Amino acid sequence: AFLALSLGACKPGPADMVGIVEKISEQEGMLSHLVEGLITASELTRGALAFSFAKTDMGKLLNAFVPEFTARAHEKKLEFESDIRDVGEAHVDGLKLKIAIRHVLDNAVKYTVKGKIMFTARGLKDKIEIKVHDTGAGIPKTEITKLFSKFYWARNVIGHQHEGAGLGLYTAKSIIEAHGGTIEVESTEGHGTIVTIIILRKH
Repeated sequence: AFLALSLGACKPGPADMVGIVEKISEQEGMLSHLVEGLITASELTRGALAFSFAKTDMGKLLNAFVPEFTARAHEKKLEFESDIRDVGEAHVDGLKLKIAIRHVLDNAVKYTVKGKIMFTARGLKDKIEIKVHDTGAGIPKTEITKLFSKFYWARNVIGHQHEGAGLGLYTAKSIIEAHGGTIEVESTEGHGTIVTIIILRKH
């Protein structure tokens, strides 16, 4: 349907075709993430999500997000800063942990209209502290405890353009807790949000 509407009654030129193909690819990617999120959330709810823990280079895992989210931030004319240092290794399920961290970064980009997003991590003796700090819409204090519920959006972002099923933070919290870790949110409405994730090196 999108392709038909895009082509319309006129013949698109090469530049138009590139834009159409890019848009289709973007929509396919969004649908893929949505389906993946629904499947993961369903498996978590049923206790059927299998984890495979292994010694993992956390610096490599975290730095892999930087190019993608830098580009996504720049598309919205946002700054993206990262500072990932001396994080070392941890015994984690790398694929599942990437899903959790991606959900947090997705929200930061999605709900930030201007300003910047800061993605930082530091290694401590027996754990790794990861922070995602944005200058976005923020969250009303009365709603912070509800953020990790399934199918939930804070009331002040419902009017924003967004994609997804409201399962991201529920999924992230479940995966992080399966690693023996924690996820906490600090936020002031209208002044941004800080999400802090703690991952134990061993659990």
